[in-house]
Amino acid sequence: MARLRITKPHRFVAFWVCVALITLTGYGVVAARQSAVAYVEIVVEPGDTLWAIAQRYTSPGQDLRELVWELRRINQLPDALLHPGQVLRVPR
Repeated sequence: MARLRITKPHRFVAFWVCVALITLTGYGVVAARQSAVAYVEIVVEPGDTLWAIAQRYTSPGQDLRELVWELRRINQLPDALLHPGQVLRVPR
């Protein structure tokens, strides 16, 4: 019976194929998750804060802190500072 030999170059290729498959699968899951969420775009008015916006768009029983964090993540905000005229995506 012939014995299967996996050489070093084959292991290298197999490793990178596995990494590519795992990475692509992960991106597919993230893309599917993001596309399943509906967003509304709002324009920041003078005096608006992330907390006030979260209060307007929160669901009953939802933690406002979670929505504020989600708003920062979705809109890639480095901090909570908002500027009038800025457009924000808010999950529905």
